[in-house]
Amino acid sequence: MHYLKEPIPTPDEVTREVTDTVSQIISQVEREGIAAVRRHSLRLDGWDPPSFRVSPAEIETAYEEMKPAVEEGARFLIDQVTNFAQLQRETLVDFETETLPGVILGQRHIPVGSVGAYSPGGRYPLIASAVMTVATAKVAGVPRVIAAKVPGRAAVPR
Repeated sequence: MHYLKEPIPTPDEVTREVTDTVSQIISQVEREGIAAVRRHSLRLDGWDPPSFRVSPAEIETAYEEMKPAVEEGARFLIDQVTNFAQLQRETLVDFETETLPGVILGQRHIPVGSVGAYSPGGRYPLIASAVMTVATAKVAGVPRVIAAKVPGRAAVPR
């Protein structure tokens, strides 16, 4: 096989260090809850907001400040992704059949209870990534969808 570009291999010790660090953070958040989230947010991002949840008023303000062309583009994107996710969901068929007397086999698609959707927000925020994750989960029937991103540069004093 011919590759135009191959990935630079990551040394095993780097992968192990990242895995260990992430595991520690997750364990601390499981044990300590929001206190650990706040501590790591401050340490990693220099960000310690009063609440990590965006309020309805903040959402309303963001909509009011959004340029009409951006909102129109976002609505189009959401509609396209939602439509495609619905078409995909329609191909996932639940069924049950008796293959032998008394032997019943089948499949049933059940959404998970919660989905965490991370939206890359570094130098080049990717709104499509957030939309694809959130819209697909909503179409699948996931009852609790949480979206998260890194704080914006304006929000983080450096």
